[in-house]
Amino acid sequence: MFYEKIGKGHFAEVFLCTQKVTNLQYVAKVFRAPKVDEGAKLHGIRQEIETMKEVNTHRHPSVIRLVDVFFNSESTEFNHEYSTISIVQELVSEGELLNLIVSQKKLSQ
Repeated sequence: MFYEKIGKGHFAEVFLCTQKVTNLQYVAKVFRAPKVDEGAKLHGIRQEIETMKEVNTHRHPSVIRLVDVFFNSESTEFNHEYSTISIVQELVSEGELLNLIVSQKKLSQ
């Protein structure tokens, strides 16, 4: 269940959400589906999802985990019929990486 908008980018909005059964919190990046003439945007969304799926197979504690991908249709194929595409990721509540880098000046590996 999405219940609080916590960010917005050029192509997507980010919401804090809670899984109903476990009550665990996640974030959902919700993309407005590209129009037919926005093939590059669709390619970018597809590439982000595929990259995150690949990274999930090599789990690392410093990489945010992909939880699920939702389309507003029964199909899981990419096409131009969707009104939204949602990428659900684990919640990292310590703040933005850029702010941490700026405050620390450098980070250890």
